[in-house]
Amino acid sequence: MEDTWMGLHMTVTNTSRTYKWEDGTRFDYKNFAPGEPNVTGNGEFCGQLNYKKEDKHFGTWKIAKCCDTLLAYTCKKPADGKTWGNLAPLAINNTDFPHKFKGNQYIVMDAAKKVNFTEARLQCQSMNADLASLHSREEIEFVKRGLSATKLPTIWAYCMHSPVEKRGLRKGHKE
Repeated sequence: MEDTWMGLHMTVTNTSRTYKWEDGTRFDYKNFAPGEPNVTGNGEFCGQLNYKKEDKHFGTWKIAKCCDTLLAYTCKKPADGKTWGNLAPLAINNTDFPHKFKGNQYIVMDAAKKVNFTEARLQCQSMNADLASLHSREEIEFVKRGLSATKLPTIWAYCMHSPVEKRGLRKGHKE
């Protein structure tokens, strides 16, 4: 499997770099690959989780341009029941989030059509989840063992040209 989006967002200005998890949890742990974050110039950048088992840096994080990179993505439903977004859920239930760690539920969406960060986040939110935030070495090890050891199905993601088109398709889609 290749790298996947996770919920890390980084803003770079001339004077600072700020990190945040898109799900609103505290940015309290870092697991960047050697040489990362490696960005040029100011802007918005997003986190990738290295899922290449053969890579010695498997499980570490990289940074990429949010809109220019197309990847699969990792979603996480929190143990506290908090949900994100106001999009109509797809026909996916808890049994489709097969991996559990400390009450949180995870799934890797190996989309047939890879998507940018924004599209990945919308897809996770449509399932009352968000892109995964990772807060400890223990959670990283779970992700490495639990998620990567499983043969994951390909899940077709509805990717249109804009968030408005996506919302309309989800609400009116009858398949």
